[in-house]
Amino acid sequence: MRPESIFVVLYAAALLAGAVGLHRLGRTSRRYPPARARAERPPTRTGTAATDDQHPGWPHSEVPRFYTGMALVAAGASTLLPAGELLGRDHRSAETAVLVTVIVVAALTLAWLRTRLH
Repeated sequence: MRPESIFVVLYAAALLAGAVGLHRLGRTSRRYPPARARAERPPTRTGTAATDDQHPGWPHSEVPRFYTGMALVAAGASTLLPAGELLGRDHRSAETAVLVTVIVVAALTLAWLRTRLH
């Protein structure tokens, strides 16, 4: 394989790993454990409902969507880079097979992330 093809394949794989990592980062909970949250809560809030903990409010409710959107950009780039490399040069059959495989995996990841974006 030519060095350009190897670089594009590795870069696209790194972008895909970053896209999945960004999506997972948006899904992690940033809240304190319940015991710590109760200990830090002021005593005037004892009469509030438990819905405050379930629905965090506007800026926090959009965090998973934001990270998934950033992951979609990275997955889109990991689809376009090997496609551009494949169409821009004449490749051997082994290089073509590897580039097409990366394009298919990137397109499947892109479709998966698109379904996760509510």
